[in-house]
Amino acid sequence: MKDTLVGEIVKQHDMEIPQVMVKGLTDSKIEELKEQSPAKKMPDDFDEKKFRESYKPVAIYSAKWFLIRDKIIEKEQLQLTDAELEQKAEEDAPKMSISKERLIAFYKSSDALKDKMVYDKLMNFLVSHAVVTEKIHEESNELIS
Repeated sequence: MKDTLVGEIVKQHDMEIPQVMVKGLTDSKIEELKEQSPAKKMPDDFDEKKFRESYKPVAIYSAKWFLIRDKIIEKEQLQLTDAELEQKAEEDAPKMSISKERLIAFYKSSDALKDKMVYDKLMNFLVSHAVVTEKIHEESNELIS
């Protein structure tokens, strides 16, 4: 549902995306693919130009979502509070066999965790404000040849 919701939001916002963002996202994807490769490089037959062209729609979609997402977070003031980080640490400390205080310190220093928690707040906000319409798809009994 969340992916569908994000897709609908992106679809409803037609905007020009700076080419530098598209290039940056594509560069990051190529680097990610290199890192996943055993040799840490692209295969000799990798056609970078063709990849960049085929990846462009994905990069544009991602860039649109990043811009929209950041604007919603800003407009709705979906920021984390110290109390929320402390509550998460209190919940997680027993599971991780670590003191709540050490976990709070780690959580406060972890940009990745804070970003994920803000993203979760964003998705909860969007889902709570979404208007969902169920559509019934009838199955076809026809054989497809």
